[in-house]
Amino acid sequence: MVFAVPSTFVFDTISGPQINSLATYILNLGFDTESKLDSLAECMSLVAERAYARTKMFQRIVAVIWGLFLYGLNQYTNVALKLVPEESTKIFVENIPAIVLCAVVSFLSLVVIVGYKKANDAVFRRLSFSAQELKYRVTQTERRPNPSINTDAAR
Repeated sequence: MVFAVPSTFVFDTISGPQINSLATYILNLGFDTESKLDSLAECMSLVAERAYARTKMFQRIVAVIWGLFLYGLNQYTNVALKLVPEESTKIFVENIPAIVLCAVVSFLSLVVIVGYKKANDAVFRRLSFSAQELKYRVTQTERRPNPSINTDAAR
């Protein structure tokens, strides 16, 4: 199969015990009602939005630097070829190390950016799954009748 099913990406490296322990930790922080959990989810979405915007900004910075480098190299080559057209092979050979260096730096930068994005995905998916698990726990405890309340005395 060329492409994996979506569930492989959704649950990538996430296990049930991780979700349960994080949900318990969030509960211990005082998020014990559905409204508090909704507020937490809203805050998480705002933070996630900002983190993904930062990732896009990093990608754009690498693209702009690469574009400026190529533009500068093109201008340098054009001027050099107009001044000394007989040395065109020498000009291209001299520029190969700069092109390779810029390509390697750009590639490594993109690898770091992709790693940063994957780490953000992992954190926010774990938080999201844990908040949903905790919301389920809270709604289950709210639906259970409290045995300490005497129904006859309430009448």
